[in-house]
This record gives sequence, structure tokens and C-alpha cells, in this order.
Amino acid sequence: MGNESQFDISVQSEMTSLAHCPSAYAVYDYTHFNICLRYISISANYTEAVSRCQQDGGDLVRIDSFQKYDIFKGHIGHYAADDSSQIWVQGVEINDQWIFHDRTLMPVICPLFESNISGKIHLTSYVYHNFSCFDSSPSSEHHYVCEIYRVFP
Repeated sequence: MGNESQFDISVQSEMTSLAHCPSAYAVYDYTHFNICLRYISISANYTEAVSRCQQDGGDLVRIDSFQKYDIFKGHIGHYAADDSSQIWVQGVEINDQWIFHDRTLMPVICPLFESNISGKIHLTSYVYHNFSCFDSSPSSEHHYVCEIYRVFP
């Protein structure tokens, strides 16, 4: 599909490793380290959501394992106001492939439903549909989840 030019390179980021999670973040055990997640109930477009997560040293949540997908669903269950919530998650479609911001391919963890509508090149997780992932226009506004990795001192 050739969406490369629509992908703002500035949204690529390396996750910061912190000794402590910032306030307002919840800590979860994940493999050999922790992740810090924060649900943001203020609607933003994709680029704004990424930028706000980066201000804390993180990025949009990256659903890259079944364990993290379960953590994500549990975290959202505590905060999502209703079943109609759509939440930005990290994902960009370039040349018919879904990738993360570091340009690695996304594994099929979150069940993905694509509309095949031009310009819907970013991902949301939809609470009503059992946290399945859907493509969305980058200018749409949704809630979002930020993620930061925590290393042990």
C-alpha cells in the first residue's frame, strides 16, 4: 500500500529503562523486568498520544506477547469507563505489514480486524470486541496506554 511517507519517523522511540515507575503508572511483572502502564482517558490522535507517552520516557503500549496482552487487558479493565472505549496501541501499517515503532514486525497476538479503508494505518484495541485490534485513521481521537520498562537496580 506504500504508506511509508505517512509514517512520521519522529514517533519511533527506544523505551527508556527506569529504576522506578513515574507516578500515575501501575507496575506489572513481565519476564525478567517490570513494565509500567498508564491508562490515559483523554482523547488524542495517534501522534499526540505517542508524544505524550514519550514525555514520560515511554511509548504507546506494545502488544508483543500473549503475557503482555493479558496484562494490558487486565490494566484496561480497571480504567475503561465503558465497553465502547477504543484505545491506541503501538502499530503502524506500512506496505501491508503491521510494525512497531522500532520497525520490527508485529506478531499476531491481538486479533486484528482491518477495514481496508485507505488511510487507516494505526491500531486501536476495542474493549467491546474483547480487546481485539482494529485499524484506525491517525487523526481519530481515542484514549491510550503508555508503557515504560523498569529495570531492577
